[in-house]
Amino acid sequence: MFWIGYLTVLLISRKVKVGSLDVHPTEKALVVNYELEATILGQLGDAMLGDKKASTVNLD
Repeated sequence: MFWIGYLTVLLISRKVKVGSLDVHPTEKALVVNYELEATILGQLGDAMLGDKKASTVNLD
């Protein structure tokens, strides 16, 4: 159990969804596009707060 301000949080859920896998046009690298979704769940398992972030990683 965690305390964030006045909220009691039991679980932080994190999901990573792969969007696409491409070849870099000028370098010898792979480009991975993905989305990270984080959700803070309350005492009853309901979503209290959520956020999504799209990101890109180049793998050399």
